[in-house]
Amino acid sequence: LLQKEEFPISELIVGTECGGSDPTSGLAANPAIGAMSDLLVAAGGTSILSETSEFIGAEHILARRAVNKEVHDRIYEITARFEKHFHLVGEVREGNPSPGNKAGGLSCLEEKSLGCIHKGGHSPIQAVYDYAKQIQAKQGLVIMDTPGNDPSSVAGMVAGGAQIVVFSTG
Repeated sequence: LLQKEEFPISELIVGTECGGSDPTSGLAANPAIGAMSDLLVAAGGTSILSETSEFIGAEHILARRAVNKEVHDRIYEITARFEKHFHLVGEVREGNPSPGNKAGGLSCLEEKSLGCIHKGGHSPIQAVYDYAKQIQAKQGLVIMDTPGNDPSSVAGMVAGGAQIVVFSTG
């Protein structure tokens, strides 16, 4: 038996994810998700910006939106860790984005990252959560430290409390 129950939008936790990036991701799909994110945050809800590996090259933009020095420093910390992992396996920024992203029209990782971060809209970033850590409602815009791998990233957000995940693709 399915029962519906009303609840305030402030209790809603929405994860955001993008896959198959191309120029339309950064120009249309992700900005639309960002607008939804801003509306949700303004209504008291929680929006999760994910895919730490896709912050590389745009981390300074996110860090400027941090509500305090702790969040600011944590954004740099998680992004630097992912970039270090890339270097350990022989990857460099010039080796990204993926061949499929390049075929879609992206020329560099920074372009992909600039498109990715649009999912977070323009709200201040309130916190950075570790992968799959429980997120309480009414947090505003938060970051979850997830990989760029879509199934793994979505699984972490759901484990952390997301009731809905909005997934765009180019």
